[in-house]
Amino acid sequence: MNWICVFFVLASVTPFAAAQSKAAVKQTDPACGPSHAKFLVKTQTGPHPVPMKPGTAVVYVIEEIRKPANQLLGGPTIRIGMDGHWMGAGHGNSYLFFPADAGEHHVCANWQSVLKRFSKLTSLNDFNAQPGHTYYFRARVVVTGAQGPITLDLEPTNADEAGRLISKYPYAASTAKR
Repeated sequence: MNWICVFFVLASVTPFAAAQSKAAVKQTDPACGPSHAKFLVKTQTGPHPVPMKPGTAVVYVIEEIRKPANQLLGGPTIRIGMDGHWMGAGHGNSYLFFPADAGEHHVCANWQSVLKRFSKLTSLNDFNAQPGHTYYFRARVVVTGAQGPITLDLEPTNADEAGRLISKYPYAASTAKR
């Protein structure tokens, strides 16, 4: 009889604990979009006009890959999220941009991969957008060697550094996979 009571108590607690665990994980990535979303990315060279909507800011995210010359790793696809929605993705050394309404925003960079080692690489940041302003972030992937760690960092950068990188890298036009 006591074992039956213990079983029912544990059975009722386990789903609650699992729900708490999932909620805690979701709260650590408030800027990212749904984990199942995937993007196709095509890079395009040449200038790209940035349409400004009145009352919004523009956010640039530049994806930069740093790896040893002998490293075979190709350019990863990095998904960029803001406030829980994917805004697009970059691939390799590239950049993308999107509008942001005035106010506080949370941004996310996440490696899109079927391999768990890479897909768990996520970096978060935040900013307070002001209408008419431009904000720049660099999503930097650093590969330190064949067996060394791979890191992904999303950090703000200044307009001069962003301009230098944007002039070197193609624009990343991304579409959600169906």
